[in-house]
Amino acid sequence: MINTIFEILQSLCLIISAILILIASIGILRLKNDMTNVIYAKLHFLGIVDVAGVLAMIGLNQPLLAAIYFILAPIVGHAMANAYYYGEDEYNKELNASENNNSKNNNSKNNNTTKFKEEHIDNQDEQYSISKLTIINED
Repeated sequence: MINTIFEILQSLCLIISAILILIASIGILRLKNDMTNVIYAKLHFLGIVDVAGVLAMIGLNQPLLAAIYFILAPIVGHAMANAYYYGEDEYNKELNASENNNSKNNNSKNNNTTKFKEEHIDNQDEQYSISKLTIINED
C-alpha cells in the first residue's frame, strides 16, 4: 500500500516536471531574439526548468542530486546573467548601442530635462552615511 502511494507520487513528480519543461521550452522558442536583453527573459524561463529538474530528480528517488542541483542552478544562472551584463554577447551590444542612440535622439527633442546633484556624507564615528539628492532647475 505504501509502495503504491510512493510510486504514484514519483509518477506525479515526473509528469509535473515534464509539463513544466514543455511550457518553458515553448516560452523560450516564442521569444524574439531581436529584443534587447532577451537573455534575462530566457533565464527566467530556465528557472522553471530548474524547478522541473529538481522535481524529476525527486521523482527518480535521487534527493542528493536534487539538493545539489537546487543549490548550484541559481549560481550558474547568476553567472550567465553577469557574463551577459559585462559584455560577452556582441550581438546584443549592437542592439543596445542602437537603442541608446535612438533614446538620445528622442531626449534631445524634449527640452524639459531635469538634472540632479548628489552629495554623499560619511561619518566614520557613528558608522553611517547619508546621500542627499537635489534637483537643479535650469530655467
